[in-house]
Amino acid sequence: MPVHAIPESRAPQAGAAAVSLMRGRSRPDASASRAGNPGLDALARQAAGSARIGQLRALQARATAHAGSARAGRHEAPAATAQRRLAAASQPEAGVVQRNVLDFNVDYEELLPPTQDLINELEASDAIDERHNGEITKQVRDFFGSKGVKTVPAPASIAATLDNQVNTPPGRNGYYSGVIGNFGRDQFYIKTGQAETFEGGHIIPHSLWDAADGAVGMADHYKNLVPMSRTLNVENWAKREDWMRDKELEDNETLEVGIDITREDYLEPTVGNMARMLKLRLDANADPTSTLRLDNWLPTKLNLDYQRVNADNGMIESEDEFSSDEEDLQNTFRPIGTYSELREALRDSPFRHRISSALWSQLNGL
Repeated sequence: MPVHAIPESRAPQAGAAAVSLMRGRSRPDASASRAGNPGLDALARQAAGSARIGQLRALQARATAHAGSARAGRHEAPAATAQRRLAAASQPEAGVVQRNVLDFNVDYEELLPPTQDLINELEASDAIDERHNGEITKQVRDFFGSKGVKTVPAPASIAATLDNQVNTPPGRNGYYSGVIGNFGRDQFYIKTGQAETFEGGHIIPHSLWDAADGAVGMADHYKNLVPMSRTLNVENWAKREDWMRDKELEDNETLEVGIDITREDYLEPTVGNMARMLKLRLDANADPTSTLRLDNWLPTKLNLDYQRVNADNGMIESEDEFSSDEEDLQNTFRPIGTYSELREALRDSPFRHRISSALWSQLNGL
């Protein structure tokens, strides 16, 4: 992972680097903060889980503004160049056989945004000192920066039929993905007190859809998205996405996939922890160990099964082996606390091959 040490005086580059870090692509060198760059320093602390959610939102907005100011100049900013190249690379090559989505069905439940759920539960608990009751909404909104109040559909299972076609992918709508990513970020902080960058990860990948598919409106919709950390979406579920795209099919065959999304029924933070986090005073008679009950957005298991179906002969292949279980998902989120855990995480990561043998020997000796 590249290290960026950028003087504060070079604001456009600093902004671009901050945006890159927020998207999980790079990290700042500690010397950047020593050079007087508080933005990159706070982003470094975000990587260590110590920055507040509100700080992260403000930094991301400021970084985007920096990058935007650079784009307004005569020359294209580095961030804009990288974005343009990434977009070009994501376009399918002419003649490449891809999928399209013949059929899409989803079972879902309506869940409250985590912050509104937290507000409702705190107000109903009577655990907050009545003199602070009117501050609950303000404190939650200020801390997380999220304002959603209405329920949003969360997929529980998806069934789709895919076939081989040279497709024309639809344009992307990143709004829903951003909302679901914010839900994951907020709930993960409520659960762990750690900051983590999330996005709305597609269950049926966007690249498999054709602009003419009957259900193409679902490609970027809430009903095809779950909160995923950058690590999970890029390194874990992406393997399943690649498989859905690359599974070999004959011309008269289709691929029927089913994905089950498992969540714990509820998230149950204590009122004491929430009061401390939000700087709210508990009622003198409140039990700080009593729990709230919040809808759970974070998946604990994603399971993909499939059938390869021949139009003439029926089902010819079926398996149920592509599972991201709770251990996979929670290991993505759980803070690394020991040298042993660090070595294990690096051993399983795509960065392992970039670690020199000398450095790896030093890590093994810790």
